[in-house]
Amino acid sequence: MQATELKWLGSPISKHTGTIEQIIAHIPEFERRPFSLSNEQPLINENQFMDMIVRKAVANDKAEIPIGVVSKSYQLVQHKEVIDTIVNALSKVGIKPEDVTAELQITKYGERVGLHFQFPEKHDIDPGDGHKLALRLGVFNSVDGSTRFRAVLGWLRFVCSNGMVVGSAQNDYKRRHNQTLVIADVNELLTQGIELAVADQANLQRWCKTALHQDKLSRWIDKEVSNKWGVIAATRAFHIATSGKDVKVVPFAKKALPSEKEVEKGKSVPGSEKPAKNLYDVSQVLTWLAGQRNDVEEQLNWQRDVPELMAALA
Repeated sequence: MQATELKWLGSPISKHTGTIEQIIAHIPEFERRPFSLSNEQPLINENQFMDMIVRKAVANDKAEIPIGVVSKSYQLVQHKEVIDTIVNALSKVGIKPEDVTAELQITKYGERVGLHFQFPEKHDIDPGDGHKLALRLGVFNSVDGSTRFRAVLGWLRFVCSNGMVVGSAQNDYKRRHNQTLVIADVNELLTQGIELAVADQANLQRWCKTALHQDKLSRWIDKEVSNKWGVIAATRAFHIATSGKDVKVVPFAKKALPSEKEVEKGKSVPGSEKPAKNLYDVSQVLTWLAGQRNDVEEQLNWQRDVPELMAALA
């Protein structure tokens, strides 16, 4: 299946990788201004309840761009402020920022960013299938109130870098941009999250040792996965788990359960066991499908569904 362009609430995404210092160069700054029809003083027709967020000039675009309107209670958190918090949190748990691989996902005007920080190799684990997992912190921030501040700690499978491997100890912090938002809470998330991630190794290894039965897989796909993600995703999950290949549901095919749908075979899924032998293999099918969503918010929400779905199968 052909990959689609990744977007975030309809806005196209660009990606940058490198050190933390290198990705900072791609992040603009923003300013809060009165929401008014005039730039003169005194302001004409100023809105008493709303403010305007403006992207300041950047190196390749000297124009200032209005990117959103927010309430007076909205707390503007600059993307660079988030990075400063992450750097401080990393240092507190003994990780040198220069040893961290960073990836930036950023919308056209920079109003939303996804910041991914991959920890040094000493934090990697091998669940037993030969494909190591890296511990990664994902932080998502907006300056226009379009999405909540969010921080997620999880495992990234090297063989399939577009999906997070989620275990029982996944940590997820979400807050609205108001007076309750304290990005310093990321310090606690990171400290506790690393401890939980270490404990989660046992859970992942237990999944590797728990054999999968075909009849149970079919019932689970047809019910839990179909109810949560819909028939098409459930059909794809079934065939990836049983053949290692993605599929496309045949148009206008007769109505049937996901495990019985008529399909057209597609390409092999990287790192997929064929057929899946254990719970860990199935969890990778789900996280791969989550990573295929073409919207950042959908990817995050689907990744959050994985532990619940796996609990139903286990």
